[in-house]
Amino acid sequence: MNMKRAISSVILGISLALLAVSGAAPRFPVTLDEAERFPEDELIQYRQESYQLVDPVSDLALLRRSERVPLNILRTLLRGAESSAAQTVEPSYGFEEYEEGCPDCALPSAPPRGIQGRENPLRREGFERMLTEVIAEERLGGLEPSYGTPHEWSPEFRRKYGSAENSSPYLFASKLLVALAVGDTHKHMRTDREKQLYLWVVAQPLKSVTFPELFRQAYRFCGGDVYLALMTMENLLAHHWKFEHGRERLPVTQRLKPITSGHEWDWDRFGTWYHLVGVMLYGYVAGGVPSHLIGRIEALGANILTSSDKTQKQWFNREGGWIGADLAKLVRGRGYLRHELDPSLLEEDRYLNRTEDFRDRLPVALDPALDAYLDRHGESGDVETVRLRHSGPTLEGCTVKLMFDRGFGFDSSDNSIRKSVRLCSGEYARIPSAGSGIQAVRGFVSACRNHPGELAFEAR
Repeated sequence: MNMKRAISSVILGISLALLAVSGAAPRFPVTLDEAERFPEDELIQYRQESYQLVDPVSDLALLRRSERVPLNILRTLLRGAESSAAQTVEPSYGFEEYEEGCPDCALPSAPPRGIQGRENPLRREGFERMLTEVIAEERLGGLEPSYGTPHEWSPEFRRKYGSAENSSPYLFASKLLVALAVGDTHKHMRTDREKQLYLWVVAQPLKSVTFPELFRQAYRFCGGDVYLALMTMENLLAHHWKFEHGRERLPVTQRLKPITSGHEWDWDRFGTWYHLVGVMLYGYVAGGVPSHLIGRIEALGANILTSSDKTQKQWFNREGGWIGADLAKLVRGRGYLRHELDPSLLEEDRYLNRTEDFRDRLPVALDPALDAYLDRHGESGDVETVRLRHSGPTLEGCTVKLMFDRGFGFDSSDNSIRKSVRLCSGEYARIPSAGSGIQAVRGFVSACRNHPGELAFEAR
């Protein structure tokens, strides 16, 4: 046995030397024994050439790559997120085999503008019904859905590296989770449909591709295999996730519609799509509870490793797994057979919440004709009512929306609405405002029968 290994090592060494002299790129190993003797820095660059469910060489390459993650995290903590991001960029990272390149990709992206939303941008039930609608519509055209076969560690690899002497903590996780964690699904879980999806996306107008449209195309290219469809979508994005300073400019990113909540916020389209698809994919295979836990851990890690606000991305981390798990139940339980077709489910406002009220964070012009103060309870100091009057003509049948500040700034999600309010100069209208900790109120008067506009006020 030792003699065979020695001979194999000599042959492998001669082959690598000949390739180096000829100037050709060294080939990757084809067996696990060869992979174990391959230079680690080269092995971790391994990419599948085609779709393979069983690939022990990929298993070892992914294991070696994952073992470097703790060191990279330490570097991030010591150097800072921006420095670390620059370290992770691979110079020729992309669809090299069929992409002509992106000349602007190396340029820094423009800094964030506008205001990022606080609210959950996903309407979970609507999102699930949207995916069901796509599957049901495609079924009418003859495309039957199938659950698919997830990638796993190969039996040969598990036998060797799952033993007591070679055991790695990463083998307690699924291969899918490890690949998602290091961002290398495109290297180790190729579907052979990435090129088709890429070419379809870049043929679309800018900012036009919605989630149901991308899912539908991947679903078609994968013949109704839902697992492969999600994996193809993930791989399309994973090719570029390390390209920190240019991925917002990539041809694919530029054609995706924003899925976040924000006011004039067109930032991190890549990151939000990438995280949503990845967590959905893991939830589809592992279930809702494990994926939700992983999403929570990822969100915590992002807060530790970077100072930038990732509120929207974290909503996708938290919610995406549940959507993926419910999609798996739908496919396995054939719930699409009970679905009544409704194309309106594909409309964006049915599955995304992008109607957040940003007037709590935007500068507003206060109307001098509105006079307001907070009526507090004597002992507790809690606000019981907001007293409001209008020094001009009496306003009839108005709607008053209050946004509260409980010590952290005004928050549009912390609000109350009162309708049919009459505002006059003679006396204050009493608007109930139950709750403790209220320090200030920002309010808006609208929909009055005798006044067409909107008036703003504040009270402290």
